Amino acid sequence: MTMLGHSAHFDAASPEGGPGRASALVAVFAVALAFRLGALWFFAPPEPNYNYRLARGILTAHTFAFGPEPTSYVEPLYPAFLASGMFLFGSDRLVLLLQAIVSASGAPALLLIGWRLTGMRSAGAWAAMLYAADPYFVRQAHSYIEVPVAVPLWLWTLERLAAARRTGQAVAAGVLSGLVLLTRAALFPALVGLFTVLYLRRGRAALVVTATTVLLVCPWAWRSLVYNDSPLPTRTGENLFVSTSSYAVGVVPRYDADLLIQFATQRVEARMPAASGRQKEGIADRLLMQETLEFVRTHPGQTALLKLQNAAWIFAPVVLPRNAKSPGTHADVVNGRVELTGLVWRPLGWELTHATFRALVFVAAVLGLRNRRGIDDRWLLAVLGAEFVVYTVFFPTTRLLSSFSAVLMVYAGYGLARHTSRQDSKMAAAPCL
Repeated sequence: MTMLGHSAHFDAASPEGGPGRASALVAVFAVALAFRLGALWFFAPPEPNYNYRLARGILTAHTFAFGPEPTSYVEPLYPAFLASGMFLFGSDRLVLLLQAIVSASGAPALLLIGWRLTGMRSAGAWAAMLYAADPYFVRQAHSYIEVPVAVPLWLWTLERLAAARRTGQAVAAGVLSGLVLLTRAALFPALVGLFTVLYLRRGRAALVVTATTVLLVCPWAWRSLVYNDSPLPTRTGENLFVSTSSYAVGVVPRYDADLLIQFATQRVEARMPAASGRQKEGIADRLLMQETLEFVRTHPGQTALLKLQNAAWIFAPVVLPRNAKSPGTHADVVNGRVELTGLVWRPLGWELTHATFRALVFVAAVLGLRNRRGIDDRWLLAVLGAEFVVYTVFFPTTRLLSSFSAVLMVYAGYGLARHTSRQDSKMAAAPCL
């Protein structure tokens, strides 16, 4: 019997209807939620970080800012999500519970994606169960980073784009696409790839999706341009600098790139022209962009090596960066190279659990890719290709690659479904003794 007890005939059915659809969606959601509630019970409350502080600022000062000046350093949706939960519940614990529910909603989305694109409900079910039990996704549901909101939002966006045919469906897909960009702007190239696939198939729907997305994102982009002199998040130049400079050699992506931000700050302070406070973010962003381009021009070989390392680490099943964040970890320049001291490592049990699980997902995904003939995977390839390029140019971390990993689970689900169906066929064909 294959997963969730479905028949081969039901595998061929559309996810838009058919017996058992609702119960399958509820089942995978319940499993995902159970894992996340376990994490909520097991782990200590997370430490407040920049997202938490931005959320508190929205509630108390009614502004999106670090200190007195408005910021565009971080996309607004996740801090706004936290602020909404704080306002509604008045309890951090209940906010984390709401976040666990949102995170669990990614499992039904993966069920529908896998089912829709492969024609096999079992493929979607396997993908959903991989997402439900993934140690990293479970753990991060109990944190103040955007992963537990961004990943399910991304999966529902992919699912709705693949399903969009009527105008109302296209508008809904466009709203989700806009929310994705307001949560993680780095997904913009992947969205462009998805919009291209949609345009080649259903041009009118693609135009509606694009227009809706633009209308949703434009107010924030305009606000960022007015306040911080840039329509994009003002950490773009910083992220490029810490991954494409002499400071990155031997550090990125293996170790935490945030340790190098101090060197970016020093370069900005040395070159910062006189500017009003609220425009300094945009100016600093452009200065670091210029520094990065100058390094690429003068050190092409070293740049290529850094980017090849990024590309190789994307497929590593380990947690990136390898070191855990710690206030005792420091980066210093010694004889022209960055040396790290006070590195702290994660528990070995956690590392082994994560590496084993992600390695199994990768092997199953390879099986799915080898048998991809006959499935509608242009959507998946558009996402994986775009994200591979983005994180090769910048740098990969397990957090940033979370949307890449979730989409890869569709191939893993398909690979597992094909494998289990073959095993079922062999058992059915075996002679009875």
